[in-house]
Amino acid sequence: MPPRTRISNGKLAIGVLVGFAALGLGPVAHMMLNPSVDGNRELPSHMTMRGAYINSGSKDAGPDRPLTDIVRKQFDGISNLLKAQSGLHGSAGPRGQRPASKGLYMFGGVGCGKTMLMDLLVASAPKEFQVQRTHFHDFMLDIHGRLRHTKGEADPLKHVADDVAAGIKVLALDELFVTDVADAMILHRLFGRLWDSGLVLVATSNRAPDALYENGLQRQLFLPFIARLKEACVIHNMNSPVDYRRLAHHTRGLYFLTPDRTALLHKAFLEYGEDSLSGAAAAGSSSSSSSGSVGNPGPLNVDVAMGRTLHVPQALGFAAMFDFDELCNRPLAAADYIALANRFHTLAVADVPLFNAANRAAAYRFVTLIDVMYEHRVRMLISAEATPFELFEQHLIPDVS
Repeated sequence: MPPRTRISNGKLAIGVLVGFAALGLGPVAHMMLNPSVDGNRELPSHMTMRGAYINSGSKDAGPDRPLTDIVRKQFDGISNLLKAQSGLHGSAGPRGQRPASKGLYMFGGVGCGKTMLMDLLVASAPKEFQVQRTHFHDFMLDIHGRLRHTKGEADPLKHVADDVAAGIKVLALDELFVTDVADAMILHRLFGRLWDSGLVLVATSNRAPDALYENGLQRQLFLPFIARLKEACVIHNMNSPVDYRRLAHHTRGLYFLTPDRTALLHKAFLEYGEDSLSGAAAAGSSSSSSSGSVGNPGPLNVDVAMGRTLHVPQALGFAAMFDFDELCNRPLAAADYIALANRFHTLAVADVPLFNAANRAAAYRFVTLIDVMYEHRVRMLISAEATPFELFEQHLIPDVS
């Protein structure tokens, strides 16, 4: 690999906590600390919630142990009620006819264990609980796709909600972070119907419920969702002064700062791309699944949901490279970034600028991009004008959580 400029874990963590947390999105921090493709987060299938609690939350773990009593008790309550109600989950009916278990909404900053807790529930739940674990962006993309294909229904949203509820009892929703007005306008009716059907929501977020969609367009229409969320879920603040992810060693991240940062980034992109071409050739993969030739990246178009395509200016094997403006100063959204994540295992982004009030929309897109790449385990290579701390030093959004 080419020479690289590294940022110490301490300085990087400060930048993440002060800068990226101001945007309310923890995966940005995790991506910067551990951007490599590191496999899945699955736990042994035999691990129970109580066993996991004992193993990772023992009395020796200190006051900031990630598995707290309130979380364990809530998970146990969800588990016990679902066992007792195994025959009660059916078509939606009037609210109150079916016993309902409160779900759990966990919010907090970087590295406090929110996603780990949710994954413990998913890993330990028996099949009859019908748990679906997904990311908020992917879930909403699926909902909008279903709505587009729902024809002849008097109430398409009700039909889609009932269809979703018919297949699951517990929805484990990671990183609930609302920025899209289209999502904001349907969440109250969508989740109202899901909750009325008996669905249990276990969600993670970097923001408290009252801070969701803050300053968003027509936010008054979103407020009923917040009220219902607080009614349907136990709200648990997971904030902790300890970032548990910093306890691990992360050595594969590439974040370039020096004057020749763009050249170094491009060299790293070429090496990862050529490696993927070599790997595909060794495995006998079809050339149609990769792009470009050794040393010669080329453009291509990637299919996006809703029949759109996204132009990729430089692609080599399973690596892609964009200028920051090409990804974040254009009207792109999570669907576009998910399409990239499904196509490439490495994404290089050049010339990330300092963020301020003038480029707030681009900052939000950058946050969404990092969020999606983190969720899909895509390696990121970044060249930037400054350290993560300095990129967000002007605190675009106050930390209200």
